[in-house]
Amino acid sequence: MAIVTISRGSYTRGREVAEKLTERMNYELVSREVLIEASEHFNVSEIKLERALHNPLSVLDRFTNGKRRYFAYIENAILNHMIKNNMVYHGLTGHALIPKVNHLLRVRIRAEMEDRVARESERENISKDEARYLLSKDDEERRKWSINVTGHDPCDPSQYDIIFNASKTHVEDIVDIIASILQKDYMQNDSESQKMLEDLAKASEIKASLINQFPSVEVHVQGGTAIIRVQGSLEQEEYLKRSVREQMPTIRGIQDVRVSVIPWIG
Repeated sequence: MAIVTISRGSYTRGREVAEKLTERMNYELVSREVLIEASEHFNVSEIKLERALHNPLSVLDRFTNGKRRYFAYIENAILNHMIKNNMVYHGLTGHALIPKVNHLLRVRIRAEMEDRVARESERENISKDEARYLLSKDDEERRKWSINVTGHDPCDPSQYDIIFNASKTHVEDIVDIIASILQKDYMQNDSESQKMLEDLAKASEIKASLINQFPSVEVHVQGGTAIIRVQGSLEQEEYLKRSVREQMPTIRGIQDVRVSVIPWIG
């Protein structure tokens, strides 16, 4: 029982790897579903969230605390899938959202620009110069989106456990290698790793339910206790604590809720 996140650029064959790996391992394949689930939380159309993927500053910043809210909803949607394990997620942010747990394998698929240009040119029936321009623009947009929304550069190799160059290694071979790794003992889920993932999912659910009214909210769950921090005036401390508790969702396994108010700075 393992989880795979696949980060990819356009025309790198990453989607193909994800689909073939899912078939090989009989795992759940998750990508666009996360965007749809997040859009329901965010109360904004999926089309607008699609636009946010390409222009985060102009779209997300139209909403109060847009980036924090969007990030929280995406995180919650991904974690709700991940706690079920046996999952392959491909798309933006997956590798950056989840702290390393034992049974999570973070994969990056890349390809040489000239190979990508050839595929883009053929598929879109455009010149290679046009294809190169569009791919370069798309790469930069994806990079800016990730940095602005998650704070992580998707080109940073330290974020991944393994990186493949699809121009050098065939898709079937990439799938073979990943599938082989997933069978290893060190990639199997254990109680500690699962507990960490479940606590992260519970914390993300609480945060997603509170962040609209409490944009500064931070949540940590450990051992059945939810620790919630919000910023505000100390004169309103009791009111804020009561409001947080009133809006706190009922979550199985949470026996204790601790709320603290952090004074505004400035």
